[in-house]
Amino acid sequence: MIKIVTDTTASLTLDDYQKYGIAAVPLYICSNGAAQKEVYEITYEQFYAQQRAGVKFTTSQPDPNSFLEVFKPAIEAGDEIICITLSGGISGTINSAGIAAQMLDTDKISIIDSLQSGYGQANLAITAAEMAAAGCSRAEIVSHIE
Repeated sequence: MIKIVTDTTASLTLDDYQKYGIAAVPLYICSNGAAQKEVYEITYEQFYAQQRAGVKFTTSQPDPNSFLEVFKPAIEAGDEIICITLSGGISGTINSAGIAAQMLDTDKISIIDSLQSGYGQANLAITAAEMAAAGCSRAEIVSHIE
């Protein structure tokens, strides 16, 4: 099986991630000294409502262990992984995913820089998930997405 992984800047809902079988590694939304997992602990609606109320936010990329928590069980189950991340031009998220892949020392993980965020990134992840469900190989999917 091929596991599709992305980060939460793909802006899908938890229902969407589940619907397409995509694992989502959260970025962190930080305000007032507290960090919350995007989508899991703070919804987009809550974020925008607080932002309109004047709350100032910063974000933080997931650390390699956040990706490792998703990658390791999939690899141990015999799956292959395609991880499509937020643009490396605006975040180090892709570096965290790459470090996690190196920690597992396997050739069964492909990391793809989406070169975007939001819907564009989501579209790539959904396309990859649909191709995997249709029986395409990891190499075919990576080639198409890249």
